[in-house]
Amino acid sequence: MISSYATFRHDLENYNRQIEKVNNEEKIKSEFQDFINKILDDLRYKSGNIKLKNHSISCDGAIYDSQDNVLAIFEFKSPNSPEMLKHNNFEKKALFELVYYYLQFIRFASANTLKWLFISDGFRFYLFKEELFRHLFYKPELLNFMFKGELTPAGNMLFKPARPQHTEVYNLISSYFKKNKLSETFNKYPEQYWFFTATDENFFDFFHPSRLKDIPLIQPVRFNTQFYKEFLYILGLKEIVKNKHINIVVNKQVKGTLIEQIFRRINDDINHNSTFYDALSILILWVNRILFLKIYEKILINFNSKNHNRYYILSEDKCKNFQDLEYIFFEVLAKHPADRQFLDKSNFCNIPFVNSSLFEIQDK
Repeated sequence: MISSYATFRHDLENYNRQIEKVNNEEKIKSEFQDFINKILDDLRYKSGNIKLKNHSISCDGAIYDSQDNVLAIFEFKSPNSPEMLKHNNFEKKALFELVYYYLQFIRFASANTLKWLFISDGFRFYLFKEELFRHLFYKPELLNFMFKGELTPAGNMLFKPARPQHTEVYNLISSYFKKNKLSETFNKYPEQYWFFTATDENFFDFFHPSRLKDIPLIQPVRFNTQFYKEFLYILGLKEIVKNKHINIVVNKQVKGTLIEQIFRRINDDINHNSTFYDALSILILWVNRILFLKIYEKILINFNSKNHNRYYILSEDKCKNFQDLEYIFFEVLAKHPADRQFLDKSNFCNIPFVNSSLFEIQDK
């Protein structure tokens, strides 16, 4: 897990260096395709139009699943293009073009598999949920002009061939946007669109295959929020809200925490993002070890009820500090009894060997 994330960070840094050198839309699309396909697992990104059975859908690129279903559509602009979206201004050609792509896809695709729509200049990204576009733009006023659509009494849309010029379509969408004050409307749905950049800490989350498939990364569960907050506090972490997403960061107001000690051991600056993820990965590994150790201890005690005192591992007299924890992990659990070097054999001589990579010493 650590190495895969480190590889991703390395590839992302290379990507950012490449796009800094170019001011050309086609080159940015090419760089993005090369980079993004390294992290999509069983998905893939392809530049250019979407090829359906009987129709070609205009767009700058799309993400497909293993069954060739379209999950996401992209519109790219060159850096500093006046057609690119801004935080306070969505009334831009980039959006009008994306709406055009979307309505074409809805019209001609045999099934609506689309989940997401992106607008980007290679560095800045705007991400929209398909539901938002359907709510705002799947309207008879636009469909009728583009495809000669007629709404049936049942609420379905019947289409006849129509091929207006692109400029005519963009002008219509622009007029529709102004007339319905959609700049204000977008602000009413902050949970259905996001802005992020290629240097954001959570960049990977937006392109995680599970997210693109619209599968929750974590199934909702009920948990004790007070315990969760206390747990983060002990670890030296806290939650902050950034770009409408909850992020876990270092709590610099708390001293002597687990993550602070990890930073001290790896000798790096607590503000360095890549090192934060390295430290967080090590922290998660150690928390997993401690949780495993507590469960393992409980099992040993239950199986050896007559002499249970011999099988306590995390008791105060046996485990007083992190040095003792390291000793238990790497000199006791990770070694066969015959290979252990005990200062006090009575402490852990009854603890069985655990054949698990969880207790292998890491590079960091």
